Amino acid sequence: MGIRNAAVMARRQPTSWLRILAAGALLSLAAMAQAQTPDQANSRGLAWLQTEVQPDGSLAHETSSVATPIQARAEALTALAQLATAPPTLVSQVSAGDATNIDYAARRVTALRAAGQDTAAAMVTLAAAQNTDGGWGLAPGYASDALDTALALTALQGSPSLQAGKIATAADFLVQNANADGGWGPADASSHYVTASVLVAAQGFGSAGGMGDVSDGALAWLVAAQTAGSYTDVQRNAL
Repeated sequence: MGIRNAAVMARRQPTSWLRILAAGALLSLAAMAQAQTPDQANSRGLAWLQTEVQPDGSLAHETSSVATPIQARAEALTALAQLATAPPTLVSQVSAGDATNIDYAARRVTALRAAGQDTAAAMVTLAAAQNTDGGWGLAPGYASDALDTALALTALQGSPSLQAGKIATAADFLVQNANADGGWGPADASSHYVTASVLVAAQGFGSAGGMGDVSDGALAWLVAAQTAGSYTDVQRNAL
């Protein structure tokens, strides 16, 4: 976990297949079966995710996923809490999961808050882990990066622990650390997933603290990265 490189980032990106549900973006799956309407595709995807939850709260295919089980469970809970009903066993698994790094802690807060759980103490801890440059790294004391900053900001939306000054410094970190092409990603290579995560995080704060500029920049990059109004694969379209 101490080595932050493109390989580590690539391993973390596939959790977005569960975020597809959370964002209600399963509509893009209709392109995989022309006979399906967007509503049918959305319903089928939701039904599949519900069957993935096992009696003990684990997910049926989590061990074969490129995401870690902790990431997969948190993202599944976020999706199910927003679109259906949060399974109590999954809530318990996420509550008991490892939160020793910012990635895990932020995803857990987002998921448990969506499921109606008390996350106040966890949000205070997460807000306190903000680095002096305004961003968050993989863990306290680690260099800030765009993805962990976006995950933390998403988890802290609406939190009194994140005061106006902290929002402004986070926005400044993201603006200062955008790649030359206007997107965000590791090693100066802009990523659809990281840039979309930045957009989701920034939009949750509206125009507060300069987050409007972050949203505008992320949206502009994502639009410019399209070809004829779409991307080259289902996952990127679903973001």
